[in-house]
Amino acid sequence: MDNKFLSIMRWGAIALIAGTLTACGGDSDNGGGTTPPPSTGGSVDLTAGDTSGNPNAAFTAISGTSLVTVNSPPKVRFTVIDNGAVKTGLTTSNVSFIIAKLEPGVSGNPDQFHSYTYRNVTGVTGPGGTPVLAEAMQATTDPKTSPSQLQFDSATGIYTYTFSTDITDPTKTNGVVFEPGKVHRVAIQLSYVDSEGKTVRVDPYYDFTVDANGNSVPATGRKMADTNNCNSCHNQLALHGGGRVEVQFCVMCHNEKTVDPDSGNVLEMRTMVHKIHAGRRLHAAGEDYTIWGYGNTAHDYSEVGFPQDLRNCSKCHSASTATPEGDNWKKVPTKQACLTCHQSGNPSAWHDMHINVLKLGTSVNDVSNNCVACHGEGQTWSSEQVHWNQNEENAAKYKVVINSTTYNNTTRKVTVNYHVEDTTNGNAKWDLTADCPTPGNGATCTSNNRFGNLSMYVAYNNIVGQPTAVTEFSSYNNLGSAANAKAVLGTNNGSNVYTLDVNIPANIQGITEAKGTARVMSVGQAKEPLLNVVTRTPVQPTTLINVSMLNSHKDVALSGSVIPRKQIVSNDKCNACHGLLGSGSASNELVNAFHSGARNTVESCALCHDAGRAGGYTVMNDDFKFPSTVLNGQGTTNTMNQSMHFKRMIHGIHGGAITQYDFLHGSRGVFDPDLGTYTLTPANISAEVAFPGILSDCNACHVNESYASDRGTIGSTLLSTSTTSDPTSSRYNENYMLRTLVLTNVGGTDYPDPLKQPVISPKASSCTSCHDSVGVIQHTQAGGGVFGDRTQGQFLSGFVFESCDGCHAPGGFVGVDAVHNIPLQGPD
Repeated sequence: MDNKFLSIMRWGAIALIAGTLTACGGDSDNGGGTTPPPSTGGSVDLTAGDTSGNPNAAFTAISGTSLVTVNSPPKVRFTVIDNGAVKTGLTTSNVSFIIAKLEPGVSGNPDQFHSYTYRNVTGVTGPGGTPVLAEAMQATTDPKTSPSQLQFDSATGIYTYTFSTDITDPTKTNGVVFEPGKVHRVAIQLSYVDSEGKTVRVDPYYDFTVDANGNSVPATGRKMADTNNCNSCHNQLALHGGGRVEVQFCVMCHNEKTVDPDSGNVLEMRTMVHKIHAGRRLHAAGEDYTIWGYGNTAHDYSEVGFPQDLRNCSKCHSASTATPEGDNWKKVPTKQACLTCHQSGNPSAWHDMHINVLKLGTSVNDVSNNCVACHGEGQTWSSEQVHWNQNEENAAKYKVVINSTTYNNTTRKVTVNYHVEDTTNGNAKWDLTADCPTPGNGATCTSNNRFGNLSMYVAYNNIVGQPTAVTEFSSYNNLGSAANAKAVLGTNNGSNVYTLDVNIPANIQGITEAKGTARVMSVGQAKEPLLNVVTRTPVQPTTLINVSMLNSHKDVALSGSVIPRKQIVSNDKCNACHGLLGSGSASNELVNAFHSGARNTVESCALCHDAGRAGGYTVMNDDFKFPSTVLNGQGTTNTMNQSMHFKRMIHGIHGGAITQYDFLHGSRGVFDPDLGTYTLTPANISAEVAFPGILSDCNACHVNESYASDRGTIGSTLLSTSTTSDPTSSRYNENYMLRTLVLTNVGGTDYPDPLKQPVISPKASSCTSCHDSVGVIQHTQAGGGVFGDRTQGQFLSGFVFESCDGCHAPGGFVGVDAVHNIPLQGPD
């Protein structure tokens, strides 16, 4: 287990640990009373909205008075609206203030906020136990030296905070000179308990210049990134103890004047954030980005992997009303930003081009910051041009449209009518066989042709006795994987609209039974020549690559009427972090992460990873042996196979930070007593992945409150029927010898019988994929659930009844919504 926790930062779990970074402090949430000063005038518009939901209303709700005055120590006026009324009783323990000046960049250097408030930090430890610097300056919030710094005017509902720092005196500001005509920003770290008893943490900010009388004049500051973009992965950005929740606050401390003395690293925002998110890529190039933070503890970010392609700058940066400078990454690129991901030392590709070829200097320090001359917008080597991601960008050229699906019960054929359109070219329809050896004859196409890898798969209910009132697919791992056909084999109607028949395998008595609602889904990727990112022409020699497609699906009834499968998660939510699901991996380690990029929708994931899929070459922790109640009592010394049912697999991958047991992929092989190790080492996926958001917030991935109730109709299989017995094979199934115990002979042929399989009951399967301790598993069993101690047949015959909803249904005694602290968002 130790390796898991040593690796917990992998794949971008910044929000969980980055709160220990240096620079800023925090305060309590408790309020109290102060002696009210004379009225300062002004009024508060209570219709501006509660500060909890509209933080900047702390400033914008006030009219009739200057929000900031600077004639010596600044005075800042603000309000807090809670449930339509002014929140009273706040003290200095509820607020921390910072004020900074925006210094325009010159000679290609970027604009920077320079804080007026700093502290001196002494180096204590560092690489090898020795700090790189004896001491360093760090921007911080204004020192609170007296409770009287915060006053409340009960007549107007306006608070006034007086800084202890005189920002007009550069001897007290680390040399930062007050220049009233330049844009300034004041921000509050605000924390209080609202009228409902909930703790609110927000960071209101206000941008302004200062007039000749020392009064603030509203202005527009520099905004490169929006916190909403951060929260699409991190749920709720919450750093430095949870009080730093707004990017526009972060940039005020994290400028080039803030340095970590232990590592010597400058904690300037763009450098720090880029290096954290590119940690794994930098590690591969020989750099381990480490910061010594709170408590003088080292935070090594070398295992952090951005969960999509690092070239997707627009994931965090794009011009909008909220972030006017969001396109600066492509309009005004700088060394400070670009060389955080791109290595510049010798040797490196950057050094070879800029130093050896272009002769721009003798080292990176000599090279001018006039990057825009070559890499600015519209230039041949512009940032936008060279960050072009063929795999994702060209996916828009291949949108699969399934027009209709029908089923003929007599011929057992599903007929699919479909086309592939280019959304970048007026939705023009592709001729799927145009580049095949014999155009028009799909049978001559190969996997090297553009659409040779695109198939239509059919998933359906296929276990005998499985009910159909709730649609749950079970065919792929129960002798139904052959229900697919290549798209190029369809009949073209002359307008590049195709018709294709997909055969549903015949039923096998007592083993398979195709029924209920089926789903037709496109699975595959296009094949393209690798293009030069600048010229967009094929590189030579020609190299073929996979390019993602926009795959689709449509339901069809095999019996009865169509009952759509409940939507549980959405591709949009996956892609908020992953860019385009399956198209890449953390820090660009793999070009195509999931099955060569062909599986890029959650629908296609659930096709193969149905309840019948157990890892043929993966085992669970040795704590879980097959009980004597299954497998004729012959598996009691064998460890259960890891279930690869999608819901268990995806929770196991993303929830590794809290699980007791690792989610592994790959066999342990044979133990070598001489070496004391196994001949093969499985991939510890849960140690490689840390979910970057709040794990208890199921709605981060789920839709329509689908997490609240598992409607599964079948259990998750725990015994693989893989026949691979070679322990040197990465596909080795440690339980291959138990396979015969779940076979049933039909017509002289032995078939794996799903009804004989040991299973985890549906609700237990979902919950124990994260909550996997022995105690919790025993709790689910006490509530009627099963964990490998009963078979699929027993479950379907009513032998098993899960009573979880009695306590854990939403709104129940210990409802799942309450346990996870999730506000309900809508009906299921």
